[in-house]
Amino acid sequence: MRLTVAVGVVLAGLSPTITAASPSPRHEGKSRIAFSRYDEAIDGFALWTSSPRGRGQLRLTPGAAYFPSWSPDRSHLLFDFPDENGGEQVGRVNADGTDFRQLTDLPGVSEAADYSPSGESIVFGRFVPQGDDQPFFTSIWVMDADGGDPHPLFGPDSTTFDVEPDYSPDGSRIVFSRIRTDPISKEETYALFVAAADGSWQRQITRFGAGVEHPHWSPNGRWVVFDVESPENPRNGIYLVRPNGHGLHRILRSNERFVFYKPDFSPDGKRLLFGCFVIAEEQEDICTLDRRGRRLTRVVSTPDDFENFPAWSS
Repeated sequence: MRLTVAVGVVLAGLSPTITAASPSPRHEGKSRIAFSRYDEAIDGFALWTSSPRGRGQLRLTPGAAYFPSWSPDRSHLLFDFPDENGGEQVGRVNADGTDFRQLTDLPGVSEAADYSPSGESIVFGRFVPQGDDQPFFTSIWVMDADGGDPHPLFGPDSTTFDVEPDYSPDGSRIVFSRIRTDPISKEETYALFVAAADGSWQRQITRFGAGVEHPHWSPNGRWVVFDVESPENPRNGIYLVRPNGHGLHRILRSNERFVFYKPDFSPDGKRLLFGCFVIAEEQEDICTLDRRGRRLTRVVSTPDDFENFPAWSS
């Protein structure tokens, strides 16, 4: 199913990779998208892949899988899954669904993992349980590609959550979302930060506000895409910002028909992939946006099912 909607945005001038013509199917090559689809039998979201047009859908995991992320060579995916102790672990599976491997076996929660461009390291979010009265918070960790040597990238702070890290295309930096409790309103607020890949420095690139999350780098490293998703927030939608904090602007606004979230770039940077909630249908689908920002395409739309956690192969 395809929907064409005027979203009132202009992508011209953002960067050459965004304004170039959208590729035809014959130029998509081996590019695939990953997503999770709800399965009532497991009461969770299983991992699937398809072509960027939603064709050739393939289920990869029998059990629950969240936050998929492609390996640099597109041969397999990382994801997190619930363990039998009520925590979360990071695993990997081949792009054809074979050779599942569990990479972490750590107490607590390990989630939202991403490979370095070299494929040698994995960055992820982690909660370390330390006692019944301990506040819940997550920090950024790194480990070897085989799951060895997991350690914090920088010192954890029990007053914040650092979540959803993403390596820059050159591997020199990561972007992540930080959540803190506003000292006045006492509500959770979010901001994006960029840090060196070795954790040696951090820079805040957006103001703290409601629902600033799910950051991903553009393939050329010049932009970070993210969403603002918070009920009744007029700033809802998908945004771009430079990694130095400049150039912040919204490119797609959520409205009374659609809510947009979890954006990711196509490998050539010419399109965006994201989750889209169709309000009238109460349906969660996977959508793409063309180069002009005028055509919204529901590439994965299954009646009575819900899709989420989209990721485009690098």
